[in-house]
Amino acid sequence: MFTEYHLTFEDPWLALALALVVVPVVWWMGFHSLAALGSGRRWLALVLRSLVVVLFVLAIAELRAVRTSERLTVIYLLDRSQSIPTQARDAMVEYVNRAIEEHRRERDRAGV
Repeated sequence: MFTEYHLTFEDPWLALALALVVVPVVWWMGFHSLAALGSGRRWLALVLRSLVVVLFVLAIAELRAVRTSERLTVIYLLDRSQSIPTQARDAMVEYVNRAIEEHRRERDRAGV
């Protein structure tokens, strides 16, 4: 079974550009403007500000968790209305059952 989650960006260059430009600007501006807070509180404020900026950058760059799978799902749509002759409806069902038996692998799914 092959199932994997991985992260991807809709616009990775935007994420990289914003991270390389915005975060350093936040640190440069905040380091001097927060000098009155004292050392510990200033570092905490800078880290929290940077975290918020990084979260905004990830949102703007559209971070996504993508799941890939080797499983195959096939849905068969059969017209079972009264306008279709009974013999043709039975043939459709037989075809679907035969196709599922011949082609479906262990982890694949089929629906009618």
